[in-house]
Amino acid sequence: MWEIYKRVCKPSSVTRAAVRFINRLDLPGPALDFKDYLRTVPEVSTDLPQGLSAYFMQLQIPQEDLKCMLIINEAFTPPTSPELVSVILDFDLFREQIWQRDDEDIWRFLEELRHRKNQAFEASITDKTRRLID
Repeated sequence: MWEIYKRVCKPSSVTRAAVRFINRLDLPGPALDFKDYLRTVPEVSTDLPQGLSAYFMQLQIPQEDLKCMLIINEAFTPPTSPELVSVILDFDLFREQIWQRDDEDIWRFLEELRHRKNQAFEASITDKTRRLID
């Protein structure tokens, strides 16, 4: 597709290389302890009621070795059944830089990003979640 895009649009350069993966996790519910399934969770003060009807959490984590940024978005999404709690786990890993349109380093870098994204996903879930998605 990249070759077709280059031929039709004739870009002079690439300014952002990124991978983005959006995962939907259907967890057993309706009540659950997030820490059983996710390793990064919203934490509500014990002085407040513990029920959540909605949440959206964003983390921006610099990846110094790759000179890029990892953005993790985590949020409720409507479940497919009343017995489930559905969570979106969204990873956006990118670097803004100028590459020439024929620079083959872009493809090697995208492969590094894909690998790092997989590491971030695995670091974000528990074994209990792995058993649900296997």
